[in-house]
Amino acid sequence: MNSSQQRGFTIVELLIVIVVIAILAAITIVAYSGIQQRGRDSNRKTSVAAIQKALELYHIDNGGYPTCTANVTYVPGGTRSSCYTDTAGFIGSLAPKYIQKVPQDPTGTGDYRFYYICGSKKLTDVTYSGSADDNYVLGVHYESQGGSYVGSWAPANYNYIAGSNN
Repeated sequence: MNSSQQRGFTIVELLIVIVVIAILAAITIVAYSGIQQRGRDSNRKTSVAAIQKALELYHIDNGGYPTCTANVTYVPGGTRSSCYTDTAGFIGSLAPKYIQKVPQDPTGTGDYRFYYICGSKKLTDVTYSGSADDNYVLGVHYESQGGSYVGSWAPANYNYIAGSNN
């Protein structure tokens, strides 16, 4: 009687288990990344709502919205803030009286900015009128929608747009 049976796994069985674990890990990482992006996008939408509320409070106290000399991009920190800044001061006009905490982009890169256009008559008319302080449009680009660093205003470039109630 030959009783020399070997116990253990074959190399093929081990490779199959390793491949299955690798596939599950890849799926988990991709899903986790998407969840993080959607979470940061939710933060951006909340920031737009906070800016919008501050603009409305400013309007009540001052009879108009903060003026700007051109379309204003507010970059909440990050590497591109020297190129696109709130030089006209619409955020500065709101803080700290109307908005206690100035919104910061969750990525810290400055690639996902808020656009503020004053004098715009409606959400689809995003050209600067040059005179009206009774209307504005805010827009933000979502990270989960792909792309980043939108350098110009167009409704198609932004995933969330809000405007004045007037």
